[in-house]
Amino acid sequence: MTWTIGTAGGDVVADHLVGELYTPRISEEIAPTFRFSPNQALATPESRFEELLPYVSNTSEKRLRTSQGSDGTAYYRENTTNLADVDSFLVSIEAPNDLNFASVWGVIVGGRDRSNSVRTALRWELEIVVLASFDEYADRTSAEAALEEVVL
Repeated sequence: MTWTIGTAGGDVVADHLVGELYTPRISEEIAPTFRFSPNQALATPESRFEELLPYVSNTSEKRLRTSQGSDGTAYYRENTTNLADVDSFLVSIEAPNDLNFASVWGVIVGGRDRSNSVRTALRWELEIVVLASFDEYADRTSAEAALEEVVL
């Protein structure tokens, strides 16, 4: 069952969620591990895996902050200036249809390469702060408009 990680640059499809299924809660951090396997309908596992590298390697407190308003709404503030490969740390995580409760909007705040040493099982553990349920917003533009905290 494939999972889709929607970035500003396009969708990255993972073939499996490894380990326990997370329960998303607003403003909490989840750490799902996604595995990339050969799939004739998709790009190579290596190319899909590598698409997420800039997001993980460029996260820092200087670039990204999350907060929660008194009404319980979560927000993020980011600075992607001088990052060639990252337009935004905001991502959608789209679960398979039968697990749609796990689909969320969030920001990548870190991650780890959990691949095996011989690189035959490519896995990313992504640290994501949950901002909203996926079905709260029709598209990325709507999610950005509602969730990004703009400094005036």
